[in-house]
Amino acid sequence: YIADPELRALFSTEWTYYGLPGGRLNAATMAATWASYHFYGAWYPQGGVGAVVAALTERLNELGGELRCGARVVKIRVKEGIAEGVCLEDGSELSSRVVISNASAPQTLLELLAEDELPRGYRKRVQSAEASLSTFNVYLGLNAPPEAFPNSHELIICDEPDSNAQYAAIQKGDWDKVPFLAVNYGLVDPSCAPPGQAVITLMTLAPWNYHNVWETGGQLDRYGANQAYKQLTDHVADCLIDRAERHIPGLRAAICE
Repeated sequence: YIADPELRALFSTEWTYYGLPGGRLNAATMAATWASYHFYGAWYPQGGVGAVVAALTERLNELGGELRCGARVVKIRVKEGIAEGVCLEDGSELSSRVVISNASAPQTLLELLAEDELPRGYRKRVQSAEASLSTFNVYLGLNAPPEAFPNSHELIICDEPDSNAQYAAIQKGDWDKVPFLAVNYGLVDPSCAPPGQAVITLMTLAPWNYHNVWETGGQLDRYGANQAYKQLTDHVADCLIDRAERHIPGLRAAICE
């Protein structure tokens, strides 16, 4: 219904929130979310997302629950087709009426469950599923107050107006053309940084399998110590900072060492 390419670009700018461009996204999803943003506004938790985690943890403790950090699950225990608990990396086991996994579907179904605990056809469907887009985030601490960067709290930067072309650039890892967000959290929540300083995050969608899973070859244990991974991510971060600098003058000079 919208023929003008620039107007179409304006209406579809927020497609990166959904992971698929206009030509591939359910129209109702796009329209409803766009309308909610523009008619009712967006909301941000005071204290950041960490405040939400802290509130949930506090309530969990009040209800007699227990939060275990760093307790890696290596197997979901199943009895007669029903999950009944988990096994931890240290050898201990926990029983429960319900198991909820926030790992990816392939990891949950193919690694945490034994092969014979899923129908063969269903396992093949999971194995053949295409990896969805991930995100690449650059977190910047800045030696300047949030007001020093004269933009709205959220700036969407996309030099290519067509969302399908943007999606193609993301799939190729063309960092000079991908759309990305620059979010200045301090403009909505000054508590995000010490007085006189700011936090800006740059975020873009990114393909999981880029450069052989980001130079890790899929070996993700202690991937942060992988120098090839670090060099590649530093390069991508620099590309995004350079592009953001064109719209947020003084950004790079204000980055804390």
